Amino acid sequence: MATYYVSATDGSDSDDGSTAALAFATIGAGENAANSAGDIVYIAPGTYREQVTHGYSGTSGNRIYFIGDPEAEKFPAVEPGAIRITACDAARELADGSANLYIVKSNGKDYITWKNVHVDGGTSGVSAWDDTNNSYGFYANSENDYMETINCVA
Repeated sequence: MATYYVSATDGSDSDDGSTAALAFATIGAGENAANSAGDIVYIAPGTYREQVTHGYSGTSGNRIYFIGDPEAEKFPAVEPGAIRITACDAARELADGSANLYIVKSNGKDYITWKNVHVDGGTSGVSAWDDTNNSYGFYANSENDYMETINCVA
């Protein structure tokens, strides 16, 4: 069981994520590192413009945790605030135009917990009466057992 840190404001995916001072810049890098049951990824306040796909499962006794830290208790160099994960373009605050986007995808992965995050921006606008664009905050299209979200907005 290991603990990792992610900070959009002062992290780098070249670091090892082992401390707040050596935080990853992306949640995806934290997800790649959190490959064992019981691992925890703390996420600093900020905006993360990415999609996250889970590659690992926890167990019933040891979940994998992704915990947003809005009070920045684990990140003393970061201002408190929301943890936003989005597919929106930074310049326009609009989605990238793709249909059927997800923000967090957990296909076939089990015993994962997300806490204190806001996920949004998974689709472009309606372009026709029969528009079939879909937006997913947390997404699983195959069996996914015991996915848990606590104090999250999607």
